[in-house]
Amino acid sequence: MHRAGRPRDRRDAGFTLVELMIALAVLGFGLLAMTLMQLTAMSGARAGRHTTQAAVIARDQMETFQRLAWASPQLAATAGWTAPVAVTNVPDGAPGVEQSYALSWRVTNVDASWIKNIDVRVTWNEPSLAGKTLTISGTRYNDPW
Repeated sequence: MHRAGRPRDRRDAGFTLVELMIALAVLGFGLLAMTLMQLTAMSGARAGRHTTQAAVIARDQMETFQRLAWASPQLAATAGWTAPVAVTNVPDGAPGVEQSYALSWRVTNVDASWIKNIDVRVTWNEPSLAGKTLTISGTRYNDPW
């Protein structure tokens, strides 16, 4: 406590300008680090959303192949991957296309009468990485009974 007529103790005077500048610098670096972490998290969330959407597209195509009749021309063996088909993702309530995907597949006869292997590939570009690919594979059996 300060008494009248007695000089104040230097320890009671408060922060010095140097201490204040150091505290502001530490706070500034902390806020900058938090901002960079937030940007990285947003980028990771976007990439995860695109990977999930690619998986949905691939699974939808695989289910389409599973529903087709065995003799369907779409289930005929292909010579490698088919030409890519463009698929776009339009988010609900948002204008424009968020992401474009390229869908292709290949069908291989293991035994033309009984077994076919089907591969479905989805390719897209991320801002930091071009040509991301997700591939799923399945086997289709001919069950005449």
